[in-house]
Amino acid sequence: MPQIVYVTEADGRTSFVNRQWSEYTGQSDAQAANLQDAVHPDDMAGLLQQWQQAVDAGTTLTAEFRLRRARTGRYRWFLTRALPSRDAAGRIVRWYGTSTDIDAHKLGEQALRASEQRFRRVADSLPHSVFSFDPTGTAVWVNRHAAEFAGSAELLLAARRYELIHPTTATACAPPGSARSPPASPTRPRCACAATTACGAGP
Repeated sequence: MPQIVYVTEADGRTSFVNRQWSEYTGQSDAQAANLQDAVHPDDMAGLLQQWQQAVDAGTTLTAEFRLRRARTGRYRWFLTRALPSRDAAGRIVRWYGTSTDIDAHKLGEQALRASEQRFRRVADSLPHSVFSFDPTGTAVWVNRHAAEFAGSAELLLAARRYELIHPTTATACAPPGSARSPPASPTRPRCACAATTACGAGP
């Protein structure tokens, strides 16, 4: 299997690691397994804290951290999950875990956040109101112009799209399937602003 697999005893001692661990970290076997040498220094404290919380609560460990690849010296993101195994009396006797490479996913998340930040910087520079709505039609973000126009971003956030426009056009702008939404029609009017101080299109 492509994942790193490990077994840890109740006292925290690693008793098994598979070949993927050894090939990735350069640590030959379970006896040589040393997280301090493999995990990114910035992630180590958080990982140990999450591990201790899982041990204390007897619950599944789920954590993300960077692991150094011995061959290149480069750190890649991994997601680890470990499940406790109990004896007949309910005592934890060992933990079975896997670590999966999620580096591409994490880099994608970082790229998306950077893209969103660039969009917001551009949107804040525009002399128009710009809104971001979730799938239910609820405002989750507004640009600087919209906030200043309405007097406060808080007045707009969590409001529904059709609550931000004049009543005469509110029905046209209601989310499909909502109580305000008209039947689907090729002649359904476009959502437009009409005499309101908090409008998605903006003055």
